[in-house]
Amino acid sequence: MAGPRTGVEDSPVNEYRQTVIDDRYMADWLEFGFSELTAYLANQARFARYLSDREPSDSSGD
Repeated sequence: MAGPRTGVEDSPVNEYRQTVIDDRYMADWLEFGFSELTAYLANQARFARYLSDREPSDSSGD
């Protein structure tokens, strides 16, 4: 028969541990996210402009 197990089972299953997030981390995370979003939207705008430049113009007067 195996001996008593230790480690993870020593702590209660429902033990609550609070996670603390540093304000600097949040600021860096938000700055990075907004810079990525800005780059993504700039690429989308460039692509939309590219597509609109490729459309035939309706000013032929037919």
